[in-house]
Amino acid sequence: MTLNSLKMIFIVILATVLFTGCGEKVIIENGEVGKQLTTSGLEKEIRNPGALRMEACFLSACPKLVRLSVAETSKTVPGNFFIAKSDLEMKLDLELQYSVKKDTKSINEVFERVKGVSSNTSSMYQQIIIEEEKVYTTFIKPVLRDTVRLALNNYKIEEMMDNLGVVRDFVESEVRKKLESSPINIVNLTFGKIGWPESIMKSKEDFAKIEIEKATKMKSMAAELEIMKKQFELDKARAIMALEVDKIISDKMNPQLATYMTLEAINKSAENGTPWALGSNVVYRETNKGEKQ
Repeated sequence: MTLNSLKMIFIVILATVLFTGCGEKVIIENGEVGKQLTTSGLEKEIRNPGALRMEACFLSACPKLVRLSVAETSKTVPGNFFIAKSDLEMKLDLELQYSVKKDTKSINEVFERVKGVSSNTSSMYQQIIIEEEKVYTTFIKPVLRDTVRLALNNYKIEEMMDNLGVVRDFVESEVRKKLESSPINIVNLTFGKIGWPESIMKSKEDFAKIEIEKATKMKSMAAELEIMKKQFELDKARAIMALEVDKIISDKMNPQLATYMTLEAINKSAENGTPWALGSNVVYRETNKGEKQ
């Protein structure tokens, strides 16, 4: 094969490569952005989700695709916090949802500050992944614990127990403020598992028992008072009725009625086995002891 023939073959291959855009096709997934890393460093352009054809690399090192997730990420952060106002320690898990802000400045800052890890691939074009955990470690972790601790120390533990929603909102607000100038957006911060100090729990339980006993006693007293009220109303009604009966008898009393009532009393006493003695003007009833009344 002559030199001219070799030149011709080389030209044909080079032309084919140039016209077919020899770079490999890669995919940037939804919720991600990407950049090509070449020998000159990271490109300025931010690549959005979709297909991307990498630059050709016949005469130089192949570029790498650096991928970054900008989707929401969830993380549980366990912790122990000393509460100065109560002079006690409590356990508190933070449930955190965060994401990289989607503006150009924030994305570029993450690409520049966070080192990615190489992804296993059979392609000649390596991919580098910036992991969510490294984003958390770089931007959130250094400020999260101290910010939460300072926010919690505005309260006593007993106040937290009674106003947990208010405390959570305040803590979330303080964390947002602390990360306001960072490339990270706090989507949501809630409290997960909480371990209250045993001494506080014991006091709460004792107080709850006292309140239950107090409520039970108050309920019993209220029931007794209601019975007393009803009995009073009944006694009052009976007294009024007795007065009315006495008045009727007094108004209607005459010798004939008096005699009739005396005979009725004697008759009932006879039925009950109680003896009576009659004098000239007074009726006597004997008691069991033989005394006259």
